[in-house]
Amino acid sequence: MYEQGYQREDIINLFKFIDWLMSLPTELEQEFQQELNQYEEEKRMPYITSVERMGMEKGMRESVIDALEIRFENVPSELVNKISQIQDTSLLKNLHRQAITLDSISDFQDYLNQLIKPE
Repeated sequence: MYEQGYQREDIINLFKFIDWLMSLPTELEQEFQQELNQYEEEKRMPYITSVERMGMEKGMRESVIDALEIRFENVPSELVNKISQIQDTSLLKNLHRQAITLDSISDFQDYLNQLIKPE
């Protein structure tokens, strides 16, 4: 579609519309995403804008905090503030998994402190 002159925004809107109409099986969705990423990398066309990336980071931070609140109810505000400062999506993904699997909020804090030095 890029090669046919369509604008990036039009292509994204079309993908969103198609995604709304039907969902691909997980395997096909992953394959599609890999091919799209490879194509855009070759063409040096980013699929995710900086604003979209910031939105993803915010959503990931909220997911970590939500998981902690669901599991442990009370999450110290210092911990929420610390998580709110993180921008590294791979770290946030890791923290989300830890929030789901660790046995206590204190274990989570210890884990986070090993990764990020306390202020």
